[in-house]
Amino acid sequence: MSKTKRFTVPGWLGTAFFSVAAGSLFAGLLFLLLSFVLVKGELPASLAFAFSTAAFCGGCFFTGYTAARIRKSGGLLCGFLSFIFFAAAICAIALCAGNLQATSGLLFRCISLLISGCLGGLLGLHRVEQTKRLRHTA
Repeated sequence: MSKTKRFTVPGWLGTAFFSVAAGSLFAGLLFLLLSFVLVKGELPASLAFAFSTAAFCGGCFFTGYTAARIRKSGGLLCGFLSFIFFAAAICAIALCAGNLQATSGLLFRCISLLISGCLGGLLGLHRVEQTKRLRHTA
């Protein structure tokens, strides 16, 4: 009998829910930290865009990393799905603010999210493989 993993919807949904919740919590904490730095450091308000992009990218990275660690496979897919979630969140926020336009800032954020999500998924999968190798050699 083969020992291949079968694709199960409840397994993916549980992983997605947990990793999105963890990534959103991480992004929220980054937002708090970076807004504190922005206010206490008396930095110019023009840095708010860069700080919010960094917080979103950190959350997307952590979501992809967590999903890949839990699933133990499909690092790029986990990273891409985290990108889809955070890009949808950014578009929803922009739509609520009334300025959903294809600007260079939105394009920069989406590309940054794609890179950070896929990088998080790949590093999460790499970490899983690294721990597997360490267990087998010990």
